[in-house]
Amino acid sequence: MADDAVAAAAARAVRAAIIHLPPRRRGLRVADLVESLLGTPTRRLRSRHVSDYQITCDLRDAVQRSLFYRGTYEPVTSALVTAALVRGDTFLDVGANAGHYTFLAAREVGASGHVYAIEASPSTAQVLADDVRWNDLTNVISVHNLAAFDRSGRLPLYMKDGPSPIGMCSLRSAQGSRAVEQVNAMPLDELLPDAEPGVIKVDVEGADFRALSGMRRMI
Repeated sequence: MADDAVAAAAARAVRAAIIHLPPRRRGLRVADLVESLLGTPTRRLRSRHVSDYQITCDLRDAVQRSLFYRGTYEPVTSALVTAALVRGDTFLDVGANAGHYTFLAAREVGASGHVYAIEASPSTAQVLADDVRWNDLTNVISVHNLAAFDRSGRLPLYMKDGPSPIGMCSLRSAQGSRAVEQVNAMPLDELLPDAEPGVIKVDVEGADFRALSGMRRMI
Protein backbone atom coordinates (compact mmCIF):
# COMPACT_ATOMS: atom_id res chain seq x y z
CA MET A 1 0.00 0.00 0.00
CA ALA A 2 2.83 2.41 0.88
CA ASP A 3 4.58 1.68 -2.42
CA ASP A 4 1.37 2.37 -4.32
CA ALA A 5 0.94 5.66 -2.46
CA VAL A 6 4.47 6.67 -3.51
CA ALA A 7 3.75 5.69 -7.12
CA ALA A 8 0.52 7.68 -7.07
CA ALA A 9 2.25 10.77 -5.64
CA ALA A 10 4.97 10.50 -8.28
CA ALA A 11 2.38 10.16 -11.04
CA ARG A 12 0.62 13.32 -9.88
CA ALA A 13 3.92 15.21 -9.83
CA VAL A 14 4.82 14.01 -13.32
CA ARG A 15 1.38 15.00 -14.59
CA ALA A 16 1.79 18.52 -13.22
CA ALA A 17 5.09 18.83 -15.06
CA ILE A 18 3.69 17.45 -18.32
CA ILE A 19 0.68 19.77 -18.29
CA HIS A 20 2.62 22.93 -17.45
CA LEU A 21 5.99 22.39 -19.14
CA PRO A 22 6.38 21.87 -22.92
CA PRO A 23 6.67 19.78 -24.96
CA ARG A 24 3.58 17.96 -23.73
CA ARG A 25 3.68 15.32 -26.49
CA ARG A 26 6.92 13.91 -25.08
CA GLY A 27 5.72 13.84 -21.51
CA LEU A 28 4.69 10.21 -21.52
CA ARG A 29 8.36 9.26 -21.92
CA VAL A 30 9.03 10.87 -18.55
CA ALA A 31 6.04 9.04 -17.09
CA ASP A 32 7.40 5.77 -18.50
CA LEU A 33 10.74 6.38 -16.81
CA VAL A 34 9.23 7.26 -13.43
CA GLU A 35 6.86 4.29 -13.51
CA SER A 36 9.72 1.95 -14.43
CA LEU A 37 11.41 3.01 -11.20
CA LEU A 38 8.44 3.34 -8.83
CA GLY A 39 5.77 1.24 -10.52
CA THR A 40 2.40 2.11 -12.03
CA PRO A 41 -0.25 3.08 -9.46
CA THR A 42 -2.97 0.47 -9.08
CA ARG A 43 -5.45 2.94 -7.59
CA ARG A 44 -7.51 5.14 -9.88
CA LEU A 45 -6.39 8.77 -9.92
CA ARG A 46 -8.48 11.83 -10.65
CA SER A 47 -7.15 14.71 -12.72
CA ARG A 48 -8.37 17.67 -14.75
CA HIS A 49 -9.51 16.83 -18.26
CA VAL A 50 -9.04 19.12 -21.27
CA SER A 51 -12.75 19.93 -20.98
CA ASP A 52 -11.92 21.44 -17.56
CA TYR A 53 -13.95 18.73 -15.81
CA GLN A 54 -12.47 16.18 -13.42
CA ILE A 55 -11.96 12.63 -14.70
CA THR A 56 -10.87 9.43 -12.94
CA CYS A 57 -8.28 7.23 -14.65
CA ASP A 58 -6.68 3.81 -14.28
CA LEU A 59 -3.06 4.25 -15.35
CA ARG A 60 -2.75 0.57 -16.27
CA ASP A 61 -4.85 1.34 -19.37
CA ALA A 62 -3.14 3.25 -22.20
CA VAL A 63 -6.18 5.37 -23.09
CA GLN A 64 -6.83 6.43 -19.51
CA ARG A 65 -3.11 6.91 -18.93
CA SER A 66 -3.01 9.47 -21.72
CA LEU A 67 -6.07 11.19 -20.27
CA PHE A 68 -4.43 11.40 -16.85
CA TYR A 69 -1.01 12.65 -17.91
CA ARG A 70 -1.95 14.81 -20.89
CA GLY A 71 -5.59 15.62 -20.19
CA THR A 72 -6.59 14.53 -23.67
CA TYR A 73 -6.58 11.70 -26.23
CA GLU A 74 -6.83 11.48 -30.04
CA PRO A 75 -6.44 15.25 -30.58
CA VAL A 76 -7.41 15.22 -34.27
CA THR A 77 -10.62 13.23 -33.75
CA SER A 78 -11.37 15.24 -30.63
CA ALA A 79 -11.12 18.47 -32.60
CA LEU A 80 -13.49 17.12 -35.27
CA VAL A 81 -16.08 16.17 -32.65
CA THR A 82 -15.96 19.48 -30.81
CA ALA A 83 -16.09 21.46 -34.07
CA ALA A 84 -19.26 19.61 -35.09
CA LEU A 85 -21.14 20.39 -31.86
CA VAL A 86 -22.97 23.56 -30.85
CA ARG A 87 -24.96 24.63 -27.81
CA GLY A 88 -28.15 22.62 -27.40
CA ASP A 89 -26.98 19.62 -29.46
CA THR A 90 -27.41 15.99 -28.49
CA PHE A 91 -24.29 13.81 -28.57
CA LEU A 92 -24.17 10.02 -28.42
CA ASP A 93 -20.96 8.43 -27.11
CA VAL A 94 -21.07 4.70 -27.83
CA GLY A 95 -18.16 3.01 -26.09
CA ALA A 96 -17.59 5.87 -23.66
CA ASN A 97 -14.76 4.29 -21.61
CA ALA A 98 -13.57 6.87 -19.06
CA GLY A 99 -15.58 9.61 -20.75
CA HIS A 100 -13.12 11.59 -22.86
CA TYR A 101 -15.62 12.36 -25.62
CA THR A 102 -18.48 12.47 -23.13
CA PHE A 103 -16.94 15.37 -21.22
CA LEU A 104 -15.68 17.11 -24.34
CA ALA A 105 -19.23 17.06 -25.72
CA ALA A 106 -20.75 18.18 -22.41
CA ARG A 107 -18.61 21.31 -22.54
CA GLU A 108 -19.72 22.07 -26.09
CA VAL A 109 -23.48 21.35 -25.84
CA GLY A 110 -23.93 23.11 -22.49
CA ALA A 111 -26.88 22.90 -20.13
CA SER A 112 -29.38 23.13 -23.02
CA GLY A 113 -27.93 20.04 -24.73
CA HIS A 114 -27.53 16.44 -23.69
CA VAL A 115 -24.92 13.68 -23.86
CA TYR A 116 -25.77 9.97 -23.76
CA ALA A 117 -22.78 7.86 -22.69
CA ILE A 118 -23.05 4.13 -23.48
CA GLU A 119 -20.51 1.87 -21.75
CA ALA A 120 -20.73 -1.94 -21.58
CA SER A 121 -18.32 -2.56 -18.68
CA PRO A 122 -20.14 -2.21 -15.34
CA SER A 123 -17.04 -1.10 -13.44
CA THR A 124 -16.03 1.48 -16.07
CA ALA A 125 -19.60 2.78 -16.36
CA GLN A 126 -19.79 3.16 -12.57
CA VAL A 127 -16.60 5.24 -12.44
CA LEU A 128 -17.90 7.41 -15.29
CA ALA A 129 -21.26 7.90 -13.53
CA ASP A 130 -19.42 8.88 -10.35
CA ASP A 131 -17.41 11.46 -12.30
CA VAL A 132 -20.59 12.85 -13.85
CA ARG A 133 -21.99 13.40 -10.35
CA TRP A 134 -18.66 14.81 -9.11
CA ASN A 135 -18.76 17.40 -11.90
CA ASP A 136 -22.44 18.18 -11.26
CA LEU A 137 -23.42 17.20 -14.80
CA THR A 138 -26.30 14.80 -14.14
CA ASN A 139 -28.67 17.17 -15.95
CA VAL A 140 -26.41 17.11 -19.06
CA ILE A 141 -24.95 13.56 -19.15
CA SER A 142 -26.83 10.27 -18.90
CA VAL A 143 -24.67 7.16 -18.41
CA HIS A 144 -26.13 3.84 -19.57
CA ASN A 145 -24.37 0.64 -18.57
CA LEU A 146 -25.06 -1.67 -21.51
CA ALA A 147 -23.62 -2.80 -24.82
CA ALA A 148 -25.01 -1.21 -27.98
CA PHE A 149 -26.06 -4.12 -30.21
CA ASP A 150 -28.61 -5.17 -32.84
CA ARG A 151 -30.65 -7.29 -30.40
CA SER A 152 -31.42 -7.42 -26.71
CA GLY A 153 -29.92 -10.03 -24.41
CA ARG A 154 -26.96 -10.97 -22.24
CA LEU A 155 -23.59 -11.24 -23.97
CA PRO A 156 -20.05 -12.05 -22.87
CA LEU A 157 -17.60 -9.17 -22.65
CA TYR A 158 -14.08 -10.15 -23.71
CA MET A 159 -10.82 -8.69 -22.47
CA LYS A 160 -7.41 -9.07 -24.04
CA ASP A 161 -4.14 -8.44 -22.25
CA GLY A 162 -2.19 -5.55 -23.71
CA PRO A 163 -1.54 -1.84 -23.28
CA SER A 164 -5.23 -0.93 -23.07
CA PRO A 165 -7.17 -3.81 -21.47
CA ILE A 166 -10.04 -1.58 -20.32
CA GLY A 167 -10.43 0.47 -23.46
CA MET A 168 -10.26 -2.60 -25.71
CA CYS A 169 -12.95 -4.71 -24.03
CA SER A 170 -15.16 -6.12 -26.77
CA LEU A 171 -18.23 -8.22 -27.49
CA ARG A 172 -16.15 -10.06 -30.10
CA SER A 173 -13.86 -12.90 -29.17
CA ALA A 174 -10.34 -12.59 -30.55
CA GLN A 175 -7.15 -14.60 -30.30
CA GLY A 176 -5.79 -14.27 -26.80
CA SER A 177 -8.98 -12.77 -25.36
CA ARG A 178 -11.07 -14.18 -22.52
CA ALA A 179 -14.64 -13.64 -21.39
CA VAL A 180 -14.58 -11.69 -18.12
CA GLU A 181 -18.28 -11.04 -17.48
CA GLN A 182 -21.79 -11.06 -18.92
CA VAL A 183 -23.30 -7.69 -19.84
CA ASN A 184 -26.69 -6.42 -20.95
CA ALA A 185 -27.05 -5.60 -24.65
CA MET A 186 -29.76 -3.62 -26.41
CA PRO A 187 -30.39 -1.73 -29.67
CA LEU A 188 -30.05 1.97 -29.00
CA ASP A 189 -33.22 2.62 -30.99
CA GLU A 190 -35.02 0.80 -28.16
CA LEU A 191 -33.06 2.38 -25.33
CA LEU A 192 -33.39 5.95 -26.67
CA PRO A 193 -36.47 5.97 -28.92
CA ASP A 194 -36.82 9.75 -28.87
CA ALA A 195 -33.16 10.73 -29.13
CA GLU A 196 -32.08 12.77 -32.15
CA PRO A 197 -28.30 13.08 -31.84
CA GLY A 198 -26.53 15.61 -34.01
CA VAL A 199 -23.22 13.77 -33.61
CA ILE A 200 -22.58 10.09 -32.88
CA LYS A 201 -19.22 8.56 -31.95
CA VAL A 202 -18.97 4.75 -32.02
CA ASP A 203 -15.88 2.87 -30.82
CA VAL A 204 -16.78 -0.60 -29.59
CA GLU A 205 -13.77 -2.66 -30.65
CA GLY A 206 -15.02 -4.63 -33.63
CA ALA A 207 -18.73 -4.73 -32.78
CA ASP A 208 -19.37 -1.38 -34.46
CA PHE A 209 -21.55 -2.73 -37.28
CA ARG A 210 -23.79 -4.58 -34.82
CA ALA A 211 -24.11 -1.39 -32.76
CA LEU A 212 -24.94 0.70 -35.84
CA SER A 213 -27.51 -1.89 -36.97
CA GLY A 214 -29.38 -1.24 -33.74
CA MET A 215 -29.46 2.52 -34.49
CA ARG A 216 -31.14 2.57 -37.90
CA ARG A 217 -33.98 4.89 -36.88
CA MET A 218 -31.68 7.19 -34.97
CA ILE A 219 -29.23 7.49 -37.85
